[in-house]
Amino acid sequence: MPGFIGSGNVHINQRDPSTGLYRGWVGPLYASAFEPRANAERLTLPSKGRSDFRQIIGAVTIGGEPTFRMTLSDANKDAIRMLFLGTESAFAQASGSVTGEQVRGFTGQNIRVANRNISTPTLSGAGAVVTGSIATTTLTVTAVTSGQLYVGQTITGGTITAGTTITALGTGTGGTGTYTVSASQTVASTTVTATGPTYVLGTDFTLLNARVGFLSIVTPSTLATHVANAGAAGLPLVAGYTRAATSGWNIAAATQPSLRAWIYFDGRNQESGADIECEIYEVVLTPDAGFDFLADDWNEVPLTGAMVTPVGRTMPFEVRGLTTS
Repeated sequence: MPGFIGSGNVHINQRDPSTGLYRGWVGPLYASAFEPRANAERLTLPSKGRSDFRQIIGAVTIGGEPTFRMTLSDANKDAIRMLFLGTESAFAQASGSVTGEQVRGFTGQNIRVANRNISTPTLSGAGAVVTGSIATTTLTVTAVTSGQLYVGQTITGGTITAGTTITALGTGTGGTGTYTVSASQTVASTTVTATGPTYVLGTDFTLLNARVGFLSIVTPSTLATHVANAGAAGLPLVAGYTRAATSGWNIAAATQPSLRAWIYFDGRNQESGADIECEIYEVVLTPDAGFDFLADDWNEVPLTGAMVTPVGRTMPFEVRGLTTS
């Protein structure tokens, strides 16, 4: 009687939970474990008689829930999608230029823009439109139409002296309140437009990671000073850059209520060379572990589940030993 040393590949046909239709076969996938189990529960009737106490006087076996365990060695997008109960979509970023993207700068923190694979970044301070008046070097703001005021902005409007900038916060922290300006003057209440400065790449900020779109604030620099003066709300900035075309895949995790699949195992007994197959017609799978992206060893995808006998079948799974005539 030959023994069994198994090898084989796994093919998976996942059912779409929203349509109930199968999506098509994925594979072959490598696996390090493939274990269907036809479970049964044994019930015994122990005696409580005087002379045969605790002896078994009746026994019956009841069919139990057939279970399944599988560990995929492939950590590709299909395996990860199943592990994370996710929905797959294409990732696509078109090449082009981006202008006017609103970001914020915080002391000691980096800035991340919305795109990746970027080059030639620019940063400038965001603008604002307010209603205010000036007495000597105090700007009093009574209403804000848009934006936020901060140290470093140049203000214009009415009879405001050209080149006047905001040099310090008073009672105002971006909205209504008082601010110190650079030139002493008297200006009646008017619409005031604030324009942010343009910051210099290499002097005020650097391109920290072009691949994922991170910018770093240089310390000390004019930008770092303006960020510090902006306080906890952060400094409103406007970013621009060029982005390169990027494509790939994206998995929205934890978006599927369940993972139902039809699974086919195409195997071989290495001892005898005979082909062996196992076909599981429907199984409800559950991820059995997380995915450690920093694991020191090979990552695997463990899945466990309960097998179902689908309509039109008389068994949840079949095993076939095949020979070629």
